[in-house]
Amino acid sequence: MGHSIAVVVLLLVHVCQSGRITRELGEKCQTPNQEAGECRNIKNCPALLEYVKESVAPSSSFLRDSNCGFEGLDALVCCPELSSRLTPWEIGNNRNRSTSTTRRPTTDSPSRISGNQCGRSNLQIDRIVGGNSATLGAWPWVVALGYRSRSRSDIQWLCGGALVTNRHIVTAGHCVIIPSSMTLSVARLGDIN
Repeated sequence: MGHSIAVVVLLLVHVCQSGRITRELGEKCQTPNQEAGECRNIKNCPALLEYVKESVAPSSSFLRDSNCGFEGLDALVCCPELSSRLTPWEIGNNRNRSTSTTRRPTTDSPSRISGNQCGRSNLQIDRIVGGNSATLGAWPWVVALGYRSRSRSDIQWLCGGALVTNRHIVTAGHCVIIPSSMTLSVARLGDIN
C-alpha cells in the first residue's frame, strides 16, 4: 500500500513539474500559438508533419510544446484546427506561452575546438535524396580509415569516422583497438570509392 502511494505521489510531482497533462486522442487542446487544436497522431496532422520532414530550424521546440501524448511509438500532437500549414515565423514566434526557468549550477565549460569549416559541405543542398550518388568533395568531413597489415601490402579500408577539427577524427572505439599485426596508416577525407 505504501509503495503504491509513493508511485502516485511521484506521478503527481512529475505532472506538476512538466506543466503538461497527457491528453487523449481526439481531445481538444491549445497549440503553443494559443490556437484551438485537436490531439492527433502526428501522422494525421499535415501542418506539423511537414516540419518534421523538412527539419525547419525553430520547429523542434514548437513540436515538443505541441506534444500531447503518445499512441504506441507515435507522438500525439495538438494539431491546429484552422490552419493547414504554419509558417516558420508562427513556429518560432510562440512566445505567448508561460515558461519557467531553473538556474543550472555554473561549471567551467571546455574550450571550443578550432576548425570552423568542419561539417560544411560545398553543395547547396544538405542531404542526398532519392539515392543520388555523392559528388567528389560533397562531404569533406567524412573519413575512411585505412590499415596496413604485415601480411598484406595493400591498404584495407576497415573503419570510418568524422573530421571534427583540422587535426582530430572521431571514430568508433573498435577502430583504434586493433591487433598488433595491423597499423592505422591512412585517413582519406571526403573521397569516394
